[in-house]
Amino acid sequence: MATLDYIEIPSSASQLRPEPRDFRPAPKVITSLPHPSPPSSPSSNPPQTQNGANPLTSPTFSLLPQLLLSSSIPSAPDAKQGRPDSGILMSNKDPLSLPIMTNNFKRFVARVGPIFWLQDRIEEVLFWKKGWKVTFAWMAAYCFLCYFPRLLFILPHITFIAIVVKAHEKPNASQQQAPDESVPWQANIQAIQNLMGFVSDASDTVVPYTVHLSPARSSFAPHILTLLLVTFLPLLILVSLPAFPVRLVCLFGGIIPVLCLHPTARKLWPLVRTWMPNT
Repeated sequence: MATLDYIEIPSSASQLRPEPRDFRPAPKVITSLPHPSPPSSPSSNPPQTQNGANPLTSPTFSLLPQLLLSSSIPSAPDAKQGRPDSGILMSNKDPLSLPIMTNNFKRFVARVGPIFWLQDRIEEVLFWKKGWKVTFAWMAAYCFLCYFPRLLFILPHITFIAIVVKAHEKPNASQQQAPDESVPWQANIQAIQNLMGFVSDASDTVVPYTVHLSPARSSFAPHILTLLLVTFLPLLILVSLPAFPVRLVCLFGGIIPVLCLHPTARKLWPLVRTWMPNT
């Protein structure tokens, strides 16, 4: 028996004999690299499942991502009937895709600046933020337009003349686009953010009053419908009369809302809300 210098082995110790064991080598599994195969002849029978379909070439595995995506996104009802133009609208022209959304959003942010510029100018006029002179000037133009409604046909010419004059003063203003991460680009992002908040706040303000239009949620809906049906025919006859003052109605219909948006008039809005019935 072999001895070790650093271990003291008792004289009565005996060496253990290894027990014989039956070791079986693991079976080898040899697979070939995938390669295109020619069309199978009638004599060749590929491996099939119990249903008679080849599990490796089943189209279910290749169409699984498309099926998962189509199950969560509604498709156009007539898009699958072989008519390419039927059912294709602007809202469903492109499928839902993160790269398309990112690209379109970046392009939209870079080009949406003039829209928000026009929104700011309209807000300045309607809410009297440029002073009473500017708002009164636009109100006078509106009154002139109501008295001569045929001027609406030359309004596009006036608009294009103003655009050309503005472009002449700033030649590069119409060709500039907000580059990414620039100050105008971030201003457009801020405007989009605030517009989304405004739409949400307006919806939250209007929706509580729309319950009166649903018969299942309000007892006033039948009375409102009856009133609308009873007054529809007299109103139709009234607006058809030659003596109906269309210009005067349009004048007051456009001037009164602007007067209600005056800062002094807006201070009275909380009092009006307290008089309105709670929904």
